[in-house]
Amino acid sequence: MVFGGPEKEEIQLNEETISAGQPYNNYNPEGPKYLQQVRELIWAGKSKEAQAIADKKLLSPVGRELPYQTAGSLNITFQGHEEYTDYHRELDIDNALVTTSYLSSVHNDDVQKQLDAKKLNHKECVMYRTVSNDFTEEEAKNFDCDMLVFFSPTGIKAFTKNFPDFKQGEVRIATFGPTTAKAVADEGFRLDLEAPTKEHPSMTSALRGYLENIK
Repeated sequence: MVFGGPEKEEIQLNEETISAGQPYNNYNPEGPKYLQQVRELIWAGKSKEAQAIADKKLLSPVGRELPYQTAGSLNITFQGHEEYTDYHRELDIDNALVTTSYLSSVHNDDVQKQLDAKKLNHKECVMYRTVSNDFTEEEAKNFDCDMLVFFSPTGIKAFTKNFPDFKQGEVRIATFGPTTAKAVADEGFRLDLEAPTKEHPSMTSALRGYLENIK
């Protein structure tokens, strides 16, 4: 479990063999055959029917499952990150990925050095910034983005208002949702990345796949 604290992050660790009581197998062999049926009932708003089948066919046949126990917690302190803005959390269920992002005035390699010193596996992430619809004079003057991500047609209209003479060139454009994609085409821009798709249901997943393909 990831708590997502900017100044102090806690990552709760778990391991499937740590649980209350003695080891036992709680797998229900009937589960895979009834899982889709339970899902469809839930989507149809028939929660009671779904619960009845789940109790008999998905839960453990040996009785009440014993609870898992926390293996421990990894606490990471980010000095200077007490002041932050634009906090955002996202859960990508398909890829079991939690993403936490925010803006801070602190930008250095201290965290990377600490993780390396402890010989902890980690991966550098691509950072992005969320800006308001109306750019400040300084933001417009220093515009140097590699990719623009739009989540609504309103954002595109605001962008063209701030940059009426914008030439796309090598700047990539990504959109979320068909109406936003259409708005990009209507403005005559090139659309480089679109979400959601069957393969990438979230923008986080789509961006990850795009970056992996251009390496």
